Amino acid sequence: MIVVDVFGKVKKKKEVKKYAEDILVDIGSLIHDLFEVEVRFVTAIEGDIYGYAVGDDEFVDVVIAKTVFGDKVPFKEQLVTLAHELVHAKQFAYNQESTEHECNTLEEKLFEKHWKLHDSAILFS
Repeated sequence: MIVVDVFGKVKKKKEVKKYAEDILVDIGSLIHDLFEVEVRFVTAIEGDIYGYAVGDDEFVDVVIAKTVFGDKVPFKEQLVTLAHELVHAKQFAYNQESTEHECNTLEEKLFEKHWKLHDSAILFS
């Protein structure tokens, strides 16, 4: 069973939670044990990175930055970054090697597939 919690100030928190759950169900269809993912939206991450994921096959902490180098990260980019980090979460769940290639390949596809409910005015504001 996949459980996602979202923390921090973020637009459309309920929809973001559903988005994350949908992605994990899609790419983690073989996850049957309890697998918890905590998604935290923070103002900035040390080192000016967009996001990261750390964890193991039971729990993953995903952190998404709302600013990088002092500039606001557009909401769409935050969601693409979240998709990227959720691929890492799947890698942890399956005890796979953490690779950027898989994440980079899937992030936009997962965003396009699972973030359908909102118009471009919300996404790009």
